[in-house]
Amino acid sequence: MRRDSRTGTRARKRGRPVLVIVLVLLALLLVAGVALRLYGWRGQRVEGTLTALVNPWNAAESSGYRPSLTKVESVEVDQSCAQPLQSLLADCRAAGNEPVLAAGYLSASALEKDPALSLEDEAAGFSEHEIGLAVDIRDAKTENAAESSVLSWLEENAWRYGFIRRYAEGAEETTGVSACPWHYRYVGDAAAAQIQQLNITLEEYVTLFYNESAAVSFEK
Repeated sequence: MRRDSRTGTRARKRGRPVLVIVLVLLALLLVAGVALRLYGWRGQRVEGTLTALVNPWNAAESSGYRPSLTKVESVEVDQSCAQPLQSLLADCRAAGNEPVLAAGYLSASALEKDPALSLEDEAAGFSEHEIGLAVDIRDAKTENAAESSVLSWLEENAWRYGFIRRYAEGAEETTGVSACPWHYRYVGDAAAAQIQQLNITLEEYVTLFYNESAAVSFEK
């Protein structure tokens, strides 16, 4: 009986850290919900960082992020995501897929002249492509997203390379952009892992985890 009692006590002690983590996550989500009710998503900014927020309410120019461009497979992207993007594409192909890098950096003037350059419904001046951290990746085998092995692979693995699927189905009201399974945004390894684990949008992540180096300003 004593041995069973000690075993039960040890099991309860091991379970406490997990419970604490769950409670902390719930508290963070509660804070995000309160912020959403008070302020909405309009006016949130994380300036000059890899998680700089660009959406229909936050212009690329005001994000504070200035890309330093290089090329990956003849497509311009910010230098910070070039190597991770190359690794992502190589590993996707090694898995038997045929990804095509369809778009990377696009200037506001280029988008204004030809909105079709972006595969999303983002207006010129308010597109993530303007900060060089967003890419559109298509499947050479099919245009049908539901049948694409490339998009399935990206959804499961892109976060491992610091990329997130930016515009998920069901999150349109939060992101302000229609669902786009081909559009991925580089946010860095740590942020990508947290966003993946919590299954949240970049807007929600900014609300939960802003700090002094990535300040968020709320405006009604």
